[in-house]
Amino acid sequence: MGVTFERFNTIETNKITINNLLETKNVKLNDGDNHLVITNNEGQKLFWVDNSGANITCLDKAVFLEDVVGFPKLEEGLLSYNDNKLSFKKDLILNKLNVIDSHIENLLVDNLTLKNLSLPTLSSNSILNKILNSDSINSVDAKIININNDNLISKNITADDIKCKTINVELFTPNEINTDNLISNTLIVNKGKFNELEADEAGIVKLECKNIMSHNLDIIEIANIKLINSEESYINDLKACNADIKILNVNKIIKPLSTFGSLTEPLKLNMIDTTELDCNNEQNNILIYNEIVNDTLQNKFKLINLANNNYNIITKCHNQFINVNYNLCQINNEQFLFCKFIEKPKNLILEIILEPI
Repeated sequence: MGVTFERFNTIETNKITINNLLETKNVKLNDGDNHLVITNNEGQKLFWVDNSGANITCLDKAVFLEDVVGFPKLEEGLLSYNDNKLSFKKDLILNKLNVIDSHIENLLVDNLTLKNLSLPTLSSNSILNKILNSDSINSVDAKIININNDNLISKNITADDIKCKTINVELFTPNEINTDNLISNTLIVNKGKFNELEADEAGIVKLECKNIMSHNLDIIEIANIKLINSEESYINDLKACNADIKILNVNKIIKPLSTFGSLTEPLKLNMIDTTELDCNNEQNNILIYNEIVNDTLQNKFKLINLANNNYNIITKCHNQFINVNYNLCQINNEQFLFCKFIEKPKNLILEIILEPI
């Protein structure tokens, strides 16, 4: 029995029952074990339904993340998984991070907290970090704008600015040092510019400055100082064994003085009572208080351990108007002070000053 086929543009029906295969251009029904098969124009199976469920072929096609069910809203941060949820976070907290090899072109982190970071190799053109806490950092070359560290151990440091409480180095060669307090056992500086220098002990080979203010300046070996040029100097106390000064303007010169006896308890130096005075090789001016025996015609006594200098002798008389002039006499390599009185002394006490020339 023949079947007549007719073309219908529209068919309206409540139910269609198909016992065998129904096939259209891209859809097949009852295709073998597949209840439903959808293909593309090239006949490639894209989607099908069988007894195991629905299946889909992976397509080389981008999927918008907004279309993925349960995917969080896109925002700045790192995608992380916590409590069966995906979310974006700006803070990264890791208990342990082990990296065999890492190459980072740019790492920008506001706060990085790591209990353990093990990086055999870290290669980065730039690392910007506000706070970095680390027990140990080993780097062949590091350029750091600002470092704040309690203890820094490095073979070589090149920095524009270093601020630290304490720095211990074997060799420190900076171009410029700006510090409120510098404490060093040994400081070797080829050229230094100081607004103010305070040191308990300093060994300086060459010192050039416009102004020196010092409470106490002790120069151990003045022979090592060849030249001191100063337009104006204020020195409270200057001790020097030998100084060659072309121009010296002073209001008052106070010379060190070694005193023997006193005005109330003068010595009795003569050839009978006390024949000699030990000067102890004093390099300072020497002041001798000597009481003269009444009606004696002369006074003479020996000076032992007198420094080998030439002396000016100044005599000041007490209790009498009298002219007294002492001479320093050398007899058989012994030093004597001698004077002859024109008038007889009466209750005369003399101040004898020996001033090295």
